[in-house]
Amino acid sequence: MGPVLAMAAKDLRLLVRDRMGFFFVFFFPTLYAIFFGFIGSAMRGGGDEGLPALAVIVVDSDGTEGSKAFVDRLDAAPELNVLRLASRDEAQDRVRGGKSPAYVVLKPGFGEGMKPVLGGEPPEVELGVDPSRAAESAMLRGLLTKHTSERFFALAESFGFGSGGAADDENPSFESVRVDLIEVSDENRGQEINPWAISFPQGIVWGLMGAALGFAIGLVVERRQGTLARLQMSPVGSRRILAGKAVACFVSAVGVTVVLLLLGVVAFGIRPSSYVTLALAVVSTAACFVGLMMFFSVLGRTEAAASGIGWASMCVMAMLGGGMVPLVFLQRVPFLSALSHVSPVKRSILALEGALWRGFSVAEMAVPCIVLLAMGAGAFGIGVMLFRRLEST
Repeated sequence: MGPVLAMAAKDLRLLVRDRMGFFFVFFFPTLYAIFFGFIGSAMRGGGDEGLPALAVIVVDSDGTEGSKAFVDRLDAAPELNVLRLASRDEAQDRVRGGKSPAYVVLKPGFGEGMKPVLGGEPPEVELGVDPSRAAESAMLRGLLTKHTSERFFALAESFGFGSGGAADDENPSFESVRVDLIEVSDENRGQEINPWAISFPQGIVWGLMGAALGFAIGLVVERRQGTLARLQMSPVGSRRILAGKAVACFVSAVGVTVVLLLLGVVAFGIRPSSYVTLALAVVSTAACFVGLMMFFSVLGRTEAAASGIGWASMCVMAMLGGGMVPLVFLQRVPFLSALSHVSPVKRSILALEGALWRGFSVAEMAVPCIVLLAMGAGAFGIGVMLFRRLEST
């Protein structure tokens, strides 16, 4: 028993000495618990007060007093953050561009349908939703039903039916609003969006994370085993070594992306909106993760530390970028919502979606691609700087 305890004590001492490894064993789980605690506390509570304020665009195509009053009602609702626009096309472009989860168009005749009379047709709205943000669109549909039902509840009270809630129980086919649901994508193709085109960008990003961390950990292994030092003593030099690592990581990242895209095209019928914009998305996302590879390779002196900090950081990026937690749940925590804008995962998914089904033009693709390239260049530059410091110590 003595040798077993001695070996266990030895391994525990090694764990304590490896500061990064010790951190990710004992302290990082606490950060995870705090992160999900923020989200849980934000969502806690009954009814609509537990829901994050949902951003939605409202277009009043009816223009009557009744429709204007309904838009004012939505604007005053604490569970909604309403942006009023005059043009349906502009609202659709914002949803297609990923700037809003949904838009609502009050169709002509909406105000007449909102009058509390028995019989007749219910008011009609067009609900345009981002197919990749199903949670928000489902919440919005429920809120529309709630706010349009209030006129019937008032009528029920006047006839002595209490709050009017019993009317819905006795008449399950009751329809307070007629919703024309549209999934907003590349409308010029005139075809229904492929659900696999929505899920594949997330899978591609996880593949890129694996490729980047694989090369980062490999660089740490070479540094610990002395292989890197021997290469540095050769005529090759540090710059060519790092350039070679970057090229290899870039080719691997592009290869992973292309293989997954070919699988999606051949096996699942994905049809990209444009192969030109798809190429821009693939190159920019791969370049970004090459920079992250260089950055993570110098943050840990051991393989365990590099792997721990790399995967932990990538998971945080995925959570903030919508890869693990729906973005709507982050809106209730302002600083988490702000951090999501700098997540490379969010930008990568948006760029790939823009090429696969959002129908981004080259100009629209420029913003996420430039941001990804800037993030990659910044991370790579910081990584090279820290690498040179390690060389001098």
